[in-house]
Amino acid sequence: MSRPILPFALFLVILACWGGLLSASEGEGFVPFHEPQDGTVAAATNVPSLEGSEREHPVVRGTSAGRVVTGGFVAASDNSGDLGDSGDLESRQIRQVQATLPSGSRSAGNAMSSPSASGGSVEETINSMIGAKYASIKKPVDFPRDSEQILREYDITPYTKQRGFDPATQPEQTIIDWIIRQTGLKTWHGTPIGFINATPEKLIVYHTLDVHRIVADIVDRFVNPNALSEAYTVRLVSVGKPDWMTNGHAYLRPIPIGTAGVQGWLVDKENYAKLLQDLARRSDYAELCPPQLQIPNGWQHLVTRKQQRSYLRDVQASNIAPGYVSDTRSIEEGFHFSFAPLACLDGVYSDVMLKIDIQQIERMFPVTVLIPTQDNPRARHTLETPQVSTMRVDELIRWPKDRVLLIDLGTRPLPDGSGAESKGIATGITKTFSPGPSRANFLMFIEKAASPVLPQPGQQTVPPGQPTDPLIKHESL
Repeated sequence: MSRPILPFALFLVILACWGGLLSASEGEGFVPFHEPQDGTVAAATNVPSLEGSEREHPVVRGTSAGRVVTGGFVAASDNSGDLGDSGDLESRQIRQVQATLPSGSRSAGNAMSSPSASGGSVEETINSMIGAKYASIKKPVDFPRDSEQILREYDITPYTKQRGFDPATQPEQTIIDWIIRQTGLKTWHGTPIGFINATPEKLIVYHTLDVHRIVADIVDRFVNPNALSEAYTVRLVSVGKPDWMTNGHAYLRPIPIGTAGVQGWLVDKENYAKLLQDLARRSDYAELCPPQLQIPNGWQHLVTRKQQRSYLRDVQASNIAPGYVSDTRSIEEGFHFSFAPLACLDGVYSDVMLKIDIQQIERMFPVTVLIPTQDNPRARHTLETPQVSTMRVDELIRWPKDRVLLIDLGTRPLPDGSGAESKGIATGITKTFSPGPSRANFLMFIEKAASPVLPQPGQQTVPPGQPTDPLIKHESL
């Protein structure tokens, strides 16, 4: 009888020991960590904090019910119902920062990710991972609302997608440029605090109600279905002297322009035809870009004609043959202008955002220097010092669409090869006897097109049958 009882007693002893071990582990707060698959919910509902190096998988203190566990961190899911848990957000921020660290430094980042191990909070851990040496960093409680800022999202797909823009060209940037121009750059980099961001689908704005009204007006003008078929014609011409105003002044009505040396005029359409006829009769008249160049409403059109001009900047003696080293540099000269029209909602006025940049080398001043060599102790070299003329215009102009807008850019150096060769004799004489490039009075005419022909975004917009300059580039964005 004793032999059958002995194994049974031994079994009871083992069972009692196993029960004691389980109760001891429950008293120490031990919960085995089982990492669920992505998209599953953690089963544990009471996860106590672990101290020191035992916490190999940092888990935010508190309940994990309704949250997804990924890689040992508890992250809030869409159905968590508690989006205000800052601990979850900080844990996600830690993972995001760790993902950007080089592979050699990820071990250090993982070590810092345990607040209890480093003796600091999660916020201090993130600040350490940012890596600022002297800047004081702290986490803001919320977006500043001292001026009652509001966050809104604007749909811009009627402009960016229905018009066929390639997303790679970032058509939303044109809307951003208009907003910055209308509100001012300081509006987004001062007080009250605000921000603006855009994708090809939407525009996200955080600012005051007054700023939102300006933004809404601009977005309305871009997505306005009544202005989708509008286009504007641009002519950029030059004449040798500004004496064209002797006969043309009677056609002109002045408008204010902020740039010094630049004038703005309004011309009736019937008088515009007469003025063009008078200009075309001049021997020094030239078209700098194809006539009847049409830009659709809300598009940005770029016209660029630039080329590199090299010159000898310096010469230094050298022990290497031929005994000297030449320093040759180059300057980009030519013109670039950006033209962006945008119709107003009233159907009467239009705005144009105009940016012009002209840079031209007027002349090269020769400077002779002595650079002796073994073969020629009296060797001389002629260096060149450029005399550069520049002009920059950055204007936002509003005018009635039933008139023609004339912008007189003043008398500027004429970029070589960009115009008056077709008139031939006068330009040739000027260049022969002038020490520098010829000068010309630049005129830009802008009007609403009567029969718009809308090009595709990104194409080279040159009307068929018009002469082209291979150095001039046209592009619609």
